[in-house]
Amino acid sequence: MGCSALSAGIEAVQFVMNAGRVVDVGDVIFNTVGGLVGCLLAAGAWLVTGRGTEGARHGPPRSPYDRPTSPPLHDGARHR
Repeated sequence: MGCSALSAGIEAVQFVMNAGRVVDVGDVIFNTVGGLVGCLLAAGAWLVTGRGTEGARHGPPRSPYDRPTSPPLHDGARHR
Protein backbone atom coordinates (compact mmCIF):
# COMPACT_ATOMS: atom_id res chain seq x y z
CA MET A 1 0.00 0.00 0.00
CA GLY A 2 2.82 2.38 0.88
CA CYS A 3 4.60 1.63 -2.40
CA SER A 4 1.61 2.69 -4.49
CA ALA A 5 0.95 5.78 -2.36
CA LEU A 6 4.54 6.96 -2.69
CA SER A 7 4.57 6.35 -6.44
CA ALA A 8 1.22 8.10 -6.93
CA GLY A 9 2.48 11.03 -4.86
CA ILE A 10 5.56 11.39 -7.03
CA GLU A 11 3.45 11.29 -10.18
CA ALA A 12 1.10 13.92 -8.69
CA VAL A 13 4.04 16.21 -7.94
CA GLN A 14 5.28 15.77 -11.50
CA PHE A 15 1.82 16.68 -12.80
CA VAL A 16 1.51 19.78 -10.62
CA MET A 17 5.04 21.03 -11.29
CA ASN A 18 4.71 20.43 -15.04
CA ALA A 19 8.46 19.86 -15.17
CA GLY A 20 8.41 18.55 -18.73
CA ARG A 21 7.76 15.02 -17.59
CA VAL A 22 4.86 12.92 -18.73
CA VAL A 23 2.58 11.55 -16.02
CA ASP A 24 1.81 7.90 -16.69
CA VAL A 25 -0.36 5.42 -14.79
CA GLY A 26 1.99 2.66 -15.96
CA ASP A 27 4.76 4.21 -13.85
CA VAL A 28 2.59 3.90 -10.75
CA ILE A 29 1.76 0.27 -11.54
CA PHE A 30 5.36 -0.74 -12.29
CA ASN A 31 6.72 1.07 -9.23
CA THR A 32 4.10 -0.61 -7.03
CA VAL A 33 4.92 -4.06 -8.41
CA GLY A 34 8.64 -3.36 -7.97
CA GLY A 35 8.10 -2.30 -4.36
CA LEU A 36 6.09 -5.43 -3.62
CA VAL A 37 8.73 -7.66 -5.22
CA GLY A 38 11.37 -5.92 -3.10
CA CYS A 39 9.33 -6.50 0.06
CA LEU A 40 8.90 -10.18 -0.79
CA LEU A 41 12.63 -10.58 -1.44
CA ALA A 42 13.45 -8.86 1.84
CA ALA A 43 11.01 -11.08 3.74
CA GLY A 44 12.50 -14.17 2.10
CA ALA A 45 16.02 -13.09 3.00
CA TRP A 46 14.85 -12.42 6.57
CA LEU A 47 13.52 -15.98 6.85
CA VAL A 48 16.47 -17.64 5.10
CA THR A 49 19.00 -15.99 7.40
CA GLY A 50 17.05 -17.18 10.45
CA ARG A 51 16.29 -13.69 11.68
CA GLY A 52 12.57 -14.38 11.45
CA THR A 53 12.65 -17.32 13.84
CA GLU A 54 12.06 -17.45 17.56
CA GLY A 55 15.78 -17.59 18.33
CA ALA A 56 16.27 -14.10 16.94
CA ARG A 57 14.32 -12.57 19.82
CA HIS A 58 17.14 -13.28 22.22
CA GLY A 59 19.45 -10.74 20.63
CA PRO A 60 22.39 -10.98 18.27
CA PRO A 61 24.63 -14.03 18.24
CA ARG A 62 27.28 -13.97 20.93
CA SER A 63 30.94 -13.86 20.17
CA PRO A 64 33.05 -16.80 21.36
CA TYR A 65 35.16 -14.24 23.20
CA ASP A 66 32.26 -12.98 25.33
CA ARG A 67 32.50 -13.98 28.95
CA PRO A 68 29.38 -15.03 30.79
CA THR A 69 28.20 -12.49 33.28
CA SER A 70 29.02 -13.30 36.86
CA PRO A 71 26.37 -13.19 39.56
CA PRO A 72 26.43 -10.28 42.00
CA LEU A 73 28.76 -10.63 44.97
CA HIS A 74 25.97 -9.99 47.46
CA ASP A 75 22.21 -10.25 47.57
CA GLY A 76 21.68 -6.49 47.49
CA ALA A 77 21.56 -6.04 51.28
CA ARG A 78 23.46 -3.10 52.69
CA HIS A 79 26.85 -3.86 54.13
CA ARG A 80 27.66 -2.59 57.62
